[in-house]
Amino acid sequence: MPTRSALLFSAACALLAGVGTFFVVEREGDPQARLERLRKNISEIPGLLAKHTAKVRPTDGSKSQDSSRAIYLLGASDGTKLTVDAPKAVKPRELEAAAGAMVSAGHAEFVLVESAWTEAEEWWKGLTGLNCIAAERMALVQFPSKPEGVSIHAWSMRYSDAEFEIEETLTFNFRRTGYVAATLAAVFAILLILIAALGWLWRSFLARVRDLSQAWRGEPPQ
Repeated sequence: MPTRSALLFSAACALLAGVGTFFVVEREGDPQARLERLRKNISEIPGLLAKHTAKVRPTDGSKSQDSSRAIYLLGASDGTKLTVDAPKAVKPRELEAAAGAMVSAGHAEFVLVESAWTEAEEWWKGLTGLNCIAAERMALVQFPSKPEGVSIHAWSMRYSDAEFEIEETLTFNFRRTGYVAATLAAVFAILLILIAALGWLWRSFLARVRDLSQAWRGEPPQ
């Protein structure tokens, strides 16, 4: 029979292994409700791009009617001055690039890809890795150019098949609980078997040493 110490040691190790398993098990997907919201957001990317588009305005001193936008006076590298209506959150470097592109191409509009991508990335933050990749591909298909933060590989793979993996919270909790229970039982049983085997080997070793000692002294074995 296992001793009390062996039982307590095995139980403690099994508990530690179970706690570790609880935190190690990862989701295999995300709740369908959140993925549906994400699909809706991705379908509205044309509106997001329009929101993050800089537009040349006449120099009449008028103000933007949208509180999230502002009027900027920009200068291109050739000295051309532009009055541009753009989002307030845009970075100066993006505005400079927009001014240069609009002057060189003769366009009246320029999509601020970086600021649009930064907002889009918030939509899938916290999802599982595979779903983040799928969401990124679905979104990139609708972007006119590659955002700086996106790798060349991800950009080249944007037309690849992308499907979301669904796993409801209840399903995930049941699966994680099953792994924890299996870990507890397996570690507890394995440690008890190992302790019993080591104990038997140690007792056999001591008995053999005792027999050899008695034989060396010429005493009859007990």
